[in-house]
Amino acid sequence: MSIAREIRRRKIHSVIIFVTGFREFMEDAFDVNAFHYLLKPIDSEKFERIFNRAVEEVSEFDRSILIRAGGISRKIFVSEIFYIESDDKRIRIHLENSTVETYSTMDSIESELGSRFFRCHRCFIVNLEKIVSYSSSEIELSNGDRILLSRNKSREFRKIFLHYIRC
Repeated sequence: MSIAREIRRRKIHSVIIFVTGFREFMEDAFDVNAFHYLLKPIDSEKFERIFNRAVEEVSEFDRSILIRAGGISRKIFVSEIFYIESDDKRIRIHLENSTVETYSTMDSIESELGSRFFRCHRCFIVNLEKIVSYSSSEIELSNGDRILLSRNKSREFRKIFLHYIRC
């Protein structure tokens, strides 16, 4: 766990999979944005699924979107996005230490992001990787921000998020 904390502290792009016989540390794995937490004995088919998904995840580290903000085009790595917020045509892209504003539509931005993002509300798209907890009405992210979870999207969100963390 201490090595995982150090990796996150140094902001090294990585996929962390814990393989252990200790169930009691599973909660701590959320604090370091672990990709998965496998309990021994390991089912080989499940390991293969998770490993293949981890490979896909790593391939998305370099994936980026290009946005235009203030007359300047800017490349943003999708792995750095916590969530995206819409206020009519104004889009705010929330990163770890900054927010970038642009003019676009949520549909347009959503189509560029990929499968690790979920539109949890008409005004919010969340990065599933950055979620630490959720309730029926909100999602908490690893940076401490809380965003709305639409009642209409709640069931679909739970299904997709549970699939995301299990696979």
